[in-house]
Amino acid sequence: MPNLRDLHVRHHKIHLIRPLLGPRLQHLYIFVSSRKYKPTLEFWHRISVHMILRSLPTTCPSLESFDFRLSCYLSSRPRHWNATLALPVSYAIQNLQKLRRVKVPVITNDALTHLGGLSSFTSIKTRLPTGSDLEDILDSSYDPILFKNFDSVDWKIKKWRDVEVFTRLWPHKLTSVSLRSQVEFDPSLLQEFFLSLHTREAFKNLQQIHLRESCFDDLPTDTAITIDTIRPLFYLSHLRVVEIDTMSFFSIGEDDLEEIGGAWPNLEVLYLNMTNGYMCTQLRVSLPGIVRFVEKYPGLKKLCIGATISSVADDYDLETASLYALEPRDSDSRLEFLMMKYPRDEGHIWSTYSSRLDILFTKLFPRLQPDTDVLHPDEY
Repeated sequence: MPNLRDLHVRHHKIHLIRPLLGPRLQHLYIFVSSRKYKPTLEFWHRISVHMILRSLPTTCPSLESFDFRLSCYLSSRPRHWNATLALPVSYAIQNLQKLRRVKVPVITNDALTHLGGLSSFTSIKTRLPTGSDLEDILDSSYDPILFKNFDSVDWKIKKWRDVEVFTRLWPHKLTSVSLRSQVEFDPSLLQEFFLSLHTREAFKNLQQIHLRESCFDDLPTDTAITIDTIRPLFYLSHLRVVEIDTMSFFSIGEDDLEEIGGAWPNLEVLYLNMTNGYMCTQLRVSLPGIVRFVEKYPGLKKLCIGATISSVADDYDLETASLYALEPRDSDSRLEFLMMKYPRDEGHIWSTYSSRLDILFTKLFPRLQPDTDVLHPDEY
């Protein structure tokens, strides 16, 4: 199909895509998944993947975005997949001259350097090179143009030292930084990382920061992230999106939320432990506190916060007739998504008022997306 410009291929049918590749293809997404193959079948599947990757420079010379992903099962087998993918993935990347965005599990130093020299390239998602490799890449070249056009990096990290080298040596300004960590986000290390961001010119114009931590079985229950941990980020006044998802406790109260809003007046998205972590049971934000916050900062579109609904029946008239008669709040607020993570011991309140609270939320936040489940129990 010589005129095809956008191609998405999922699952284990990659060996069928070669006839679909062509000189006008600009966007290619490949997701390789697998059941537990027999060794012989898995071997031939890898061979197919490698052949496709090595053919890309000649079959798809106009490729601008390349997104290549492995399923969890395959990516957990680095000996069989990640380690052997580095060379064919990097070969393809080094021989494609029009790339703008790349998402790959692994990449060689030479391929990363090649992307850093492309005038068109802006965004990468891959494993963060080791600290020593980063020093070789960034210290030895002394090329003022290298990585100049990057505006977004998304790194999967294995060691905090590698992050320290990245923040110390990265040469040019970024607007978005994402870290997907295989090591625990210790609050003290997070604080040091945040401090290093605001002292380096490369990060002073950051608009987005995403921090995601893998799950750990032996999480210490007394590990907490507080307003003091994230306060160094307040120097980055251009932030619009802040997402911090850890296995630690988040301890943020109403005064803290007010401080956050004052530090980041352009904030559009604030997600705190949306997926994995927990919220402190002693320090949470009430529903009226959330209403005041979104009213004061109407640009906020999405919010996930630790909340309490213990006083909701005192704060609002929850009679069904009264709720239906209540006029939607006249507000400039652009809030379209809200997740309130409430303590498990308040589950009886949710059980009693769930349907009426759904009505209340549509009145308080009239721009919420339809069928938004606002209340989520904190699993801890």
